Amino acid sequence: MKRISLFLSIVALAICAQAQLLWKVTGNGATKPSYLFGTHHIAPVSILDSTKGFNEALAGADRVYGEIDMAVMTDPSTQMKMAQLMMAPSDSTLSKVVPAETLAKIDELLAECQVPATTSMLEPLKPGGVALTISALLGKKAFPDYDATQQLDQTVQKMAHERNIPVMGLETLDDQLNVLLGSSIAEQAESLVKTMADTEKAIESTHLLADAYLAGNLAELEKLMRDPATGMDEDAAEKLITNRNNAWIEILVGVIPTASVLVVVGAGHLPGDTGLINQLRKAGYTVEPVK
Repeated sequence: MKRISLFLSIVALAICAQAQLLWKVTGNGATKPSYLFGTHHIAPVSILDSTKGFNEALAGADRVYGEIDMAVMTDPSTQMKMAQLMMAPSDSTLSKVVPAETLAKIDELLAECQVPATTSMLEPLKPGGVALTISALLGKKAFPDYDATQQLDQTVQKMAHERNIPVMGLETLDDQLNVLLGSSIAEQAESLVKTMADTEKAIESTHLLADAYLAGNLAELEKLMRDPATGMDEDAAEKLITNRNNAWIEILVGVIPTASVLVVVGAGHLPGDTGLINQLRKAGYTVEPVK
């Protein structure tokens, strides 16, 4: 799994045009407006209070689409499946595929973040599983007040359930786990080593990404994510963003004509040529920021 980080702004006009997290979708025969809302998976839920029009978008929705239906995460069978997928083959456990220098850096980060664990305790995990832990720790540095019991995507889905609004996933949990943990052990190990090679840079990038998100600056977000020097290379971008967007669009163009849907996904899926905003425009819809 490749690192996802941030980037600098392009031109002021582009920034102003994209400085928004909530987008309205109309036209092309749609009987009701639909909405796109970009999340940051560890941003504070208070972002909802400062997003003008969000409450109205949720109240008018016939259904809410997330990346996955997060209710499945509470199912014991799901938790068991996730635990099994995180485990490495016996010949490819952590210390067998990651150099000692990288393991030492991981231990330092765990201690710095006051996590009661060491790499020896993480030994059975795939490098991708460890990378997910590292990503969460770096994100916590950007959002020190983050409360895992109030995760943004999950909170929106909970709000929908409380209003008896159906919640659906654009992909299954298996789809998402395959994206995160489906690459080869060698690829996962290489990515983990690169992430830990310069933790200060990774922390700085995480802060920049958080700042871009809180500013609603999708143009900056997209630029950094697509820059191999600070974010994803072309292969990772295709796997993590483009392929998933293409699959999601097929679902959305099938439901938007007859229902008002609120689509709540990571903000990185909204901007760019293959982003949901542009793909809906290419399909004939008017997509504009809610101001």
